[in-house]
Amino acid sequence: MKQTLSRESKKFPPESTQIPEKTRKNYPLYALFVLLAVTILNEIDNSVFASTSTDIARDLHLGINDLGFLASAFTIAVTLSIIPVGIWADRAKRKHVIAACLAVWSLATTCTGLTGNFLALFLTRTVVGSGEAGYAPTSNALVGDLFGTASRAKVLSWLAVSRIVGIVLGLITGGIIADLYTGSWRLAFLVAGIPGLLLVLAVWRLPEPVRHPADMKREGSSSFRGNARQIFSNFWALSGIKTLIILIAMGILEAFALTSLTTFISPLLHQKDAFGLSSGQTGLFTGLGLGVSGVPGVLLGGYLADRLNRRYQGARVLVCGLSLLLAAPLSLAMILVAGTHNLNLFTVLFLATLFVDGAHAGSLAAARLDVVPALMRGSAVASAILLNRILGSALAPTLVGSLARSFDPGGQHFQQLLAGHDLIQALAWTCPVAFLAAGVVGIIGLLWVEHDRVAAEQADKQLDDTNGRH
Repeated sequence: MKQTLSRESKKFPPESTQIPEKTRKNYPLYALFVLLAVTILNEIDNSVFASTSTDIARDLHLGINDLGFLASAFTIAVTLSIIPVGIWADRAKRKHVIAACLAVWSLATTCTGLTGNFLALFLTRTVVGSGEAGYAPTSNALVGDLFGTASRAKVLSWLAVSRIVGIVLGLITGGIIADLYTGSWRLAFLVAGIPGLLLVLAVWRLPEPVRHPADMKREGSSSFRGNARQIFSNFWALSGIKTLIILIAMGILEAFALTSLTTFISPLLHQKDAFGLSSGQTGLFTGLGLGVSGVPGVLLGGYLADRLNRRYQGARVLVCGLSLLLAAPLSLAMILVAGTHNLNLFTVLFLATLFVDGAHAGSLAAARLDVVPALMRGSAVASAILLNRILGSALAPTLVGSLARSFDPGGQHFQQLLAGHDLIQALAWTCPVAFLAAGVVGIIGLLWVEHDRVAAEQADKQLDDTNGRH
C-alpha cells in the first residue's frame, strides 16, 4: 500500500526512512539552525582580524598597507579553491563539504594566534580562505533544495543575519580581548577558532536531503562525472544569463565598498586625528552598530523583496539596486564626518549606511537562484563568490591601504596613530563610487530579469519531466 508522504519527508533519501517521522518533518529548520551556527563561526573568524588589526600591526611592526595585504590574503586560496569546491558541492553530499570547510578554516584561525611575522599571518589567512571558499555555494545550494521559491529570500536573509551576528561577536570579542594585555590579540584567535573544530562532528552527522530532481538526474549520469567539457559547458551557459552577470557585477562592487569599510573602519576609529578609540571601544562601536542597523536592514530587505516579488518579478533586483544607490551618499557623508571629530553624527551616518546596504543581501542571493536552473545553482553561486572575492573583497583592502599609504610614504602617521586623514581620503575616493556604480548596474539589470527567470523555470520543468519519464 502506498503511503502519502509529507512534503518535508520527500526531502530525504530512501535510507532516511529509518529516521523518526518528526525528525524528517523538522529537518529543514534543524538544518537551517546548524547552518546559522556555522555561518556565525565563519564570520567570527574573519571579523576578529579586523578588530585586532591595529594591535597586530603595532606588535609585529607592520604598516597600514600590510594590513590591506593581509586582509586580501585569503583570496589567493579562494581563487584556487572556489570553482572546484563549487563543483564538488554540486556532486557530493553537501554536509561533508561543509564539515570539511569548517574544519579547515577553524584550524587556520586557531593557528593565526600562534604566528609571529607577516609571512606566517599571510599563510594562515590564505588557508582560512580555502575553507571559506566552499561554504557559501554549498550552503546556498542546500537552502535551495530545502525551501521553496516563495520563502527563499526570507530564509537567505536569515543566513545573512547570522553573518552579521558573527561579525558583531567577532568585532566585540576581538576588541575586548585585544585590550586585556600586550599581545592578547593572539588569545582572540584561539577563542574564535576552537568552537568551529568542536562543531565539525555535528555537521558531518546531519541527514542529507534529496536534491532537486534536476540535480538527481545529473548525479545519476556517470558521463557527467569527470567530463571536463560538460563542466566548462555549464559555466559557459551561466555566462549567457544576463541577469546573473548583472548580479555578479553588483556583488563585486558592493563587496569592494563594504570590505573597504569593514577592513579600515577599526583602524580609522583608533587614529588620534579621528576619534582615538581603544580596541575595546572600537569593537563595541562597530559590533553593536552593525547589529543594531545591519540586522533589521537585512531582514526588511528580504521580506520586502519577497512581498513585492508577488506582484513584480523583478522586485528582488530592484530592492538590491535602490539600497546600494542610497548607500552611496550616506557612506560619503559618514567618511567625511570622521574628519570633524563629531562622533554622534558619525554614528548616525554609520548606522544609516549599514542599514540600507544590508537591505540588498537576501534579495541578491535569492535573485541569483531565481534566474539559474537548479542544475547549476552551486556552480553559479561559486562563480559569483569567486569574482566577488577577486575583484571586490581582495582588491579593496590592497587598493585602499596602498592609497592611504601613498599619502604618508614614510608610514610615520600610522605608527603614531595619526593616519586618520590618510584613511579618510582613501575611503572617500573609493567606497561611495563603488556603491553608486553597483546601484546603477542593478537598475539596468531590470531589463532582463523576467526573461531569465522564465527561462530557468522552463529548464527545470523540462528536466523534471525528462526525469519523470525515466
